[in-house]
Amino acid sequence: MPKPDPMFRPDAQDKRSVIPIEAGDVDQWLAGTVAEAQNVKVEHKMFPGTTHEFFGMAAVVPSAKKAQALAGKQLRAAFATGRSS
Repeated sequence: MPKPDPMFRPDAQDKRSVIPIEAGDVDQWLAGTVAEAQNVKVEHKMFPGTTHEFFGMAAVVPSAKKAQALAGKQLRAAFATGRSS
């Protein structure tokens, strides 16, 4: 993940992230079909006024605690059914 560059304002920083996947899953990620992707339910939730790393700051940021609770609920549901929810 890129490090902040002091030469740029915070809103001009490189905010790309790396999403790790297992080596054995690379072919599936590269060759997956649109139909397979359509079977994945996605929920988008905004937490306005937060920083990129707020998710790990639940001890001091109330919305991070809410975000962690939402993620935990979704993960429990996904693992219970064997599918993402």
